[in-house]
This record gives sequence, structure tokens and C-alpha cells, in this order.
Amino acid sequence: MTAQFRRTIAKKIAKVVAYVLAGLLALVGVVLLGAILFVQGERLAKIVTGVLPEMQGSLHFGAIFWKPRLLVDLVTDRPTPMVVEGLVIKDPEGTTVLDVPHLEVSVRLKTLIAGGGIILSDLHVGPEDPFGPSPR
Repeated sequence: MTAQFRRTIAKKIAKVVAYVLAGLLALVGVVLLGAILFVQGERLAKIVTGVLPEMQGSLHFGAIFWKPRLLVDLVTDRPTPMVVEGLVIKDPEGTTVLDVPHLEVSVRLKTLIAGGGIILSDLHVGPEDPFGPSPR
């Protein structure tokens, strides 16, 4: 093989690798955008309700909203701010023991997914704010 032939092959391989990496990056972007647009609110509340373990009593989430930084927080195990609307907790007899119309909370998702339990922080309970959650 000549040096020029090797350079040509190396350029072609580099080009293919660049296209593959660009395609993967575009795919991640599309998936993230889709998650930001479609896995919010009532849809996310239904997903969370569906994966909850069997328990006595019940939890009801009206809607759950998260911020796009969730993916970074998932990798770094930083608390992810979320807003939960319409949280209702009932005991086994069906009596409402907690009814929170608006809850701002931070959740450590990596710990939760790894089976380390639910770690909540920065809880702010209150009525729904017509102007949205306050910036922190």
C-alpha cells in the first residue's frame, strides 16, 4: 500500500466516523426534544403512576413537569427540580391524608433508579401560582 492510498482510506474512515457521530448527536437531540415536549404533565404523571410498586393506599399525580437539565442531573446525581400538580395521597381505607395542589421538589434520580430510595430536597408546598413556579 502506498502512503497516499493509506491517507485516502484514513480520510474515508474519519468521514464515516464523523457522520456516525453527527447522526448519533442528532438522534439524541431529537429524543431529548421529544421528551421535553411530550413526556411532561399528565403523560409523565401516568408513567410514574404506572411504575410505582404495589402499596397500601394510593398516590395520585395530576401532572409532573421537569426541566431539560434532567439528563445532566441524572449523570451527576444532582437533585433535579420538578413541579408536581395535584398530589393526593390516600390511606388504605381511601381517606385522603395529603392533598397538595402545587409542589416544587428536587429529586435525586440516579439514586432512585439505582434502588437507593427516594431522596427529596427543597420542598415548597403551596397553592398553584398563576405565573408558574418561581425561579430559584
